[in-house]
Amino acid sequence: MGASLNASAGRDYTLLNLKTLKKDLDKGLDLLIDVLTRPTFPEEEVQREVEKALAAIQSDEDRRRWWQKRHSKRPSSGEPLWASGSRDKGITA
Repeated sequence: MGASLNASAGRDYTLLNLKTLKKDLDKGLDLLIDVLTRPTFPEEEVQREVEKALAAIQSDEDRRRWWQKRHSKRPSSGEPLWASGSRDKGITA
């Protein structure tokens, strides 16, 4: 059978894409219907996706905390934030 079937999903959509040769259209549509009506969710794959989502949330939280910490101590000298302390430490490569 000459065909490909792909699936992807986002927060607010699901996409199924079937590409098939004309002679294999009936078999391809049967396969597409099977995927739509009897999906499987293997526990290992679900757990992997949960872990990826939790890691992304933690990364966002870590970045937010870093940003708050970095910018909570604004320089009083009037120089831009990016230049804060650069005179004391020097610029190195």
